[in-house]
Amino acid sequence: MINHFFVFLFLLLSFPVFSQVTRTPDGKGLTLTAKVFLHYDPQGSELTEEQFGDSIATQEYISGADFRNDTIKLSLISKMPRGIAGKKLPEAEWETINGNRVKYGDSGKITLLSFWSVICKPCIEELNELNEWVKAHSDVRIIAVTADSASTVSAFMKRNSLSWPNIAVVPEYKGNFDDMFRIYVWPLNVVTDNRRVVRKVFTGKKDELTDYLCSLL
Repeated sequence: MINHFFVFLFLLLSFPVFSQVTRTPDGKGLTLTAKVFLHYDPQGSELTEEQFGDSIATQEYISGADFRNDTIKLSLISKMPRGIAGKKLPEAEWETINGNRVKYGDSGKITLLSFWSVICKPCIEELNELNEWVKAHSDVRIIAVTADSASTVSAFMKRNSLSWPNIAVVPEYKGNFDDMFRIYVWPLNVVTDNRRVVRKVFTGKKDELTDYLCSLL
């Protein structure tokens, strides 16, 4: 049997109870055990174990795991949505945490779509900073989108005394943009211009995000 140890979290993937999967003592990683490991790039081409490990080391990918009896198929998943810069996003309409309606595409402003989750500490830190920053930059609109339920978000914000009055907080995201990109890591920040054209995508908390937004004004 072969053991693979992963110190990163498998985001947005659910693991059924398999004998091949055990958590590390610190609870932050997983140890996968199988007779055979297969490794693939994002396009489905097979990689060597070394090539797969080198790709993970770049921090540009996370890994998805598919279990088949004594075989585990590991596939690279790019953190960064590829090929969407310059593409026009479709219009969308959501209900905010406060019960208001927000339409993406009707403001005529530069818009930051910030995808986050209540379990993502860097997301919370970033949204706190963005809420303050946007007060002085009225030409930018920020929509914070999460797949978490409205009740989960409300309880989390109340429990942690959070208030983001300058940000439209949208719970229960249903994948409006799945045809163009998927969210595998948080925070994922998609900057679009006043015509809904994607200008740039940021994965992870980035200090240069607000500098880039300022450069568009």
